[in-house]
Amino acid sequence: MSSTSSERLPRCRHFGVCGGCETLDLPYPEQLARKGASLRALFAPLAGELVSAFEVQPSPQITRYRNKAIYPVRHGGSRGVIAGFYRRGTHELVDVRECALQEPCLTQALGALRDSLAELALAPYDERDGSGFVRALYGRVATGTGELQLGVVTRGGEFPRAAELARRAQRAAEGLATERGKSVRLAGFARSIHDEPGNRLLGERCVPLLGRAMLRERLGRLDLEISMGSFYQVNAPATIELYRLVEQALGDEPLGRVVEAYAGIGSLALWIAPRVRELWAIEVARSAVRDARRNFSAAGLDPARILEGRVEERLAEIEGPIDALVVDPPRAGLSPEVLRSALDRAPARLIYVSCNPQTLHRDAVALIAGGYRLVRFEAVDLFPHTTHVEVLATFVRESASS
Repeated sequence: MSSTSSERLPRCRHFGVCGGCETLDLPYPEQLARKGASLRALFAPLAGELVSAFEVQPSPQITRYRNKAIYPVRHGGSRGVIAGFYRRGTHELVDVRECALQEPCLTQALGALRDSLAELALAPYDERDGSGFVRALYGRVATGTGELQLGVVTRGGEFPRAAELARRAQRAAEGLATERGKSVRLAGFARSIHDEPGNRLLGERCVPLLGRAMLRERLGRLDLEISMGSFYQVNAPATIELYRLVEQALGDEPLGRVVEAYAGIGSLALWIAPRVRELWAIEVARSAVRDARRNFSAAGLDPARILEGRVEERLAEIEGPIDALVVDPPRAGLSPEVLRSALDRAPARLIYVSCNPQTLHRDAVALIAGGYRLVRFEAVDLFPHTTHVEVLATFVRESASS
């Protein structure tokens, strides 16, 4: 989907209150221009020539692109059970009834589940005193296959009316479609058990109540399995564009040993696998490691090369020179320990995928001081109508490039 300044702006009754998006009232070209200007200002001192004519690559789909939603659940007083996103800058819930960013099938299915909680007298969790039972509702749709995963996050113990809620989840999925018109079918309804205090949304244990607790997805040329608790980019069409840029950033020469750190379910590693003789991946989240090993096996790759654990520890265990290290860390960026480990291993090329330009800038300064040169700088808008953007920076070791 392309955008021009003459297109009608998307509308949502919750805009300005809900914290899910910040720039829904701006034409899409202006959003891209603002993101590009912000990145140029931040990175010009490090890479003036690279960013002087830099532009953010647009998302192929700019509305209803989010393939995942988690709604915390609360008592709403006279409104009954409410579920949705937090009000901007607060911990107060907005009872979401529509959304311009997420796939419409998620909005509809989660709305039906919210209504079912009240009808089945399943009490919402109160994080202030620990009372109640249901903490959140979960939905993810595989836009490439049409599979839908629904779930409920609860405290531990007996789950009253679990079978009935699962049946209602099945009904809620009937007749739905993705934004691009693919028919949706329910892959499964699962229970995530979360007994810890605080507001973390998902628990560590996942129990299928109906069907499977994972999705089968088709992302471009990849076939993937994604568990309820595993990370997967929320904008699949733009993710393909990002992966193509990573592939280009690897260069034209055949590669021997490549390592991806923070690999998640292994999707990026699998995308670049045809270019690589020996591919390794490192991930700390157990559910994602299980997914990655299944995905590697299905693609004919060695699942033993998915290493579970902390990047700074497992990176040191991979023997031999590294042609390229690909890192895709969380918003906090690379820890000092990971930076030291990366510099110690001295890969010829380091490709850094970042959802936080500020921490990328911080880490780029450290990498340049450690003997690397920034040679490519690109960005893809994975998050239209928000202030977030996905950035790709490619570094080469000075001794390797001379």
